[in-house]
Amino acid sequence: MQKKHQISSSSIFSDASTNPPLFAKPAKPAEPNLQATTIPLETAIVYCEGHFGGIYGKTANGLVRHSEKYKILSIIDDNKEGQDAGEILDGVPNGVPVYRDLGTALAHAGRRPKNLIFGITPATGELSLTERRLLLRAIKYGINIVTRLHQSLSGDPEFAAACSEFGVVIRDV
Repeated sequence: MQKKHQISSSSIFSDASTNPPLFAKPAKPAEPNLQATTIPLETAIVYCEGHFGGIYGKTANGLVRHSEKYKILSIIDDNKEGQDAGEILDGVPNGVPVYRDLGTALAHAGRRPKNLIFGITPATGELSLTERRLLLRAIKYGINIVTRLHQSLSGDPEFAAACSEFGVVIRDV
């Protein structure tokens, strides 16, 4: 008499005790770690002498209201010294102070900012002698410069030499 063996299809293709079934439901993917993908904002002081809150300060005004790239530490505008930038723009304090000059802004920053943003759009599109000196001073402090001027500062020999010497970058936007 012959013995009959019953073989199930599951025993041919897998060992049910150690392998998952062939058509098992996929495991739920892990939740993304949002903290690991968050990029820290670059710190910046915005220069807007005589124009913060006005039409020629629209770059500075926009950055204070919202920036996805920069954490604005302060504004430089001698005419509005001691005020809060949010109050000037929208009547609501936002904790961004306005200082009279770069030295005062740096003294209150608590750390060296990564950038100095030239937040004025001058009618001529070019820097005054005072503004040139200010930007060169910031470069000597190791602070990168961001501008939206008509003239390219990165191509200016004096600025290029200073950047090379102090290891900073000018971003002509």
